[in-house]
Amino acid sequence: MAKQDIAAIWHDIERWLARHAPDRKAELNDGADDAALAALAKLVGHDLPADYAASLRLHNGTANLTSYIYNDTVSVAARWEARKPLENDKRTIHDPDAGIIKPRWWSPAWLPFAEDSEGNLLCLDLDPAPKGKVGQVLIWEMSMGPGLAGFGSFGDWLADYRDGLKGGRFVVDDSGYIYEK
Repeated sequence: MAKQDIAAIWHDIERWLARHAPDRKAELNDGADDAALAALAKLVGHDLPADYAASLRLHNGTANLTSYIYNDTVSVAARWEARKPLENDKRTIHDPDAGIIKPRWWSPAWLPFAEDSEGNLLCLDLDPAPKGKVGQVLIWEMSMGPGLAGFGSFGDWLADYRDGLKGGRFVVDDSGYIYEK
């Protein structure tokens, strides 16, 4: 996909949230500063993808966007540190995405930007296998390990979310939470 205009995508999301899920809009934090972004990049040992950094500069996480919570930089760092010991895990990965994702249970080059209530993660792959793309989105499930989420970048994921909101793929329940139909 083409380079995404993260500010325009967030503007569309904010408008939709204001109209349909104002409590979720109120959850959005202000943006992270450059020091917070630099600290996160230093912790994981990789530059943050430009689209993801642009998003964090606008909204530093904590919103229930669907069944996943968009994490702030502090939560991303905590999730990453909690899973770092898993990099030596020897569990077998049945890798249907051979050559795109490195066949490991966990990699410290996976940046967990969103988490569901079961501890499953959406991650940015900062060190993919040769056929992969830096910044591709992975889903890491507690019982299954890593797999492709179907998005080549954070911007693609965020644009798909925006398009799903605008296209009616997501609805708001009586409690004000957003879920996919």
